[in-house]
Amino acid sequence: MPSWPAHGWLIALALISQVAGYGLINLSLPRLPAVLTSVLLLAQPIATLIFSGLLLGEAPSGLQLGGVTLILGGVLLAAVRRGAPPLADGAPEPA
Repeated sequence: MPSWPAHGWLIALALISQVAGYGLINLSLPRLPAVLTSVLLLAQPIATLIFSGLLLGEAPSGLQLGGVTLILGGVLLAAVRRGAPPLADGAPEPA
């Protein structure tokens, strides 16, 4: 069974990374466009997988790669179903 110092570090990690991290996300949500917010929240698990490989030398599992595939596939499916967004400022379409 882990000792109390180990529990303390686990609690500190939870408070710093999760509670403070999501608190900052919740503070920034009203100040950002909805599209940017959704892209950032979807990119978070993908970035975690990439950074764990680059910084910690971890190899992703098949389940993790499957999750990334599902996220990217869902975004692609939603974008295709929605169609191309209209161009800003009424600019003509490129030829």
